[in-house]
Order: sequence, then structure tokens, then C-alpha cells
Amino acid sequence: MSSQSAFESHVGPISYTRSDDGASLSFTIDEHHLNGDGYIHGGMMMTLASGVLGELARATADGAPTAPLSVNCDFVGPGPKGASVIGTATITRRTRTVLFTSAELRANDKLMMTATGVYRIGDPS
Repeated sequence: MSSQSAFESHVGPISYTRSDDGASLSFTIDEHHLNGDGYIHGGMMMTLASGVLGELARATADGAPTAPLSVNCDFVGPGPKGASVIGTATITRRTRTVLFTSAELRANDKLMMTATGVYRIGDPS
């Protein structure tokens, strides 16, 4: 698990784990994460997708710095207050300088969002 940024500490807690085939996160939707309709705010879902994709990029870049070039999110379904969110991310392709990733966010096992990300791999320090 990597340390959370100050922003993630503010909106979390968000727990990250890594495995040989990807990265995942867990999160519980609380009152302050909701939009006006009473479901998780789209910006919060995008924060979670960015977090799990970034965690995966850092974990697989062999110590090199990474930076997002593109993150695209598709909203599929709502997430109610109190729902347990699981996010998973995998590498779909890797070149010497670029990682291509995909992710899913599920609330109580129902698909909420899919996302893809493209990350630049920098030179190791």
C-alpha cells in the first residue's frame, strides 16, 4: 500500500493493495461523498479511478516516475451511501515509455464506472 496524498486523506480513507496482476482499492461511500441525488458524486468516482490507475502505474514502472497523459471515465451506475466500493486496475499494454491501463469500480458488486488511463514512464532517478 502506498501512502495517500493529502487530497486522498481528505476524501478518504482509501485503502490500496497491489498484486502481481494489478492494483485494487477499497472505499466506503459516506454522506460527504454524495451528489444532490444521494449517490456518490461523479468527481469522487473519478478520484477513485485516478487513484487505482495511478497506484498501478507507480507499482509497475520499476521505480521510474509516472505521469498521467490521459484518463477517461465512463459512468455506468450509481453508488448509494454506505456501499462498499472495490476498484481494480490492470495493465493492458506496456511500452518502454508508456503504460496503458484499465479499471472498474463496483459498489456492492454492481458496476459503477469503467476507466482507462495512459501513463508516461519517466527516466528512473
